[in-house]
Amino acid sequence: PGPEIPDPGGLGFMLTMRLPTGSRENLRGLGVYRTMASAIFSAGKGPFKPHASGGFEFWSKSVDVPTATATGGLVKVRHQVLFAAGFEIEAHPKVTLLLDFLGQKIRKGGEVGVVSDPINAGGISSIQSLVDLPEGILKGILVPGIKVNLKGKLLLSLNALVTVKNNGLHSKVTPVVGLNLGL
Repeated sequence: PGPEIPDPGGLGFMLTMRLPTGSRENLRGLGVYRTMASAIFSAGKGPFKPHASGGFEFWSKSVDVPTATATGGLVKVRHQVLFAAGFEIEAHPKVTLLLDFLGQKIRKGGEVGVVSDPINAGGISSIQSLVDLPEGILKGILVPGIKVNLKGKLLLSLNALVTVKNNGLHSKVTPVVGLNLGL
């Protein structure tokens, strides 16, 4: 192996487009064009390397979600903000520790809540429904991890996605294991 190339870090900009290729009727797509403009930063001197990114995703139209209550109603979900920040520390030449925070704000809908609808049937005065609310979802996920160079170009990655804030449906902890072989 030759000398290691230093990583000075940098600043970048990214534009991502997502095209609606699936069918809404077959539950294989939203039928929405999405375009995200974002900025990415990293610093690379020494064993401590911070990084961050953030962007805004524009949706061509809203995703309309019925509230399924007796009175009807529609929640119009549209646009989102994504952000992330973290760092990695070279703890040993073959071990890197990582910590990231991932955030997402989906605007104007997605929070799940319970509503009561009045009815008068057979002694029942109301029913409760789990519905989509017009409040947006705010997600915060902490991602601790470790990367270990097992041998040569074989890399083991162990991470956990730990939900710290989410007012939508979510899991508390999701373990992630990766095994990479560089060629």
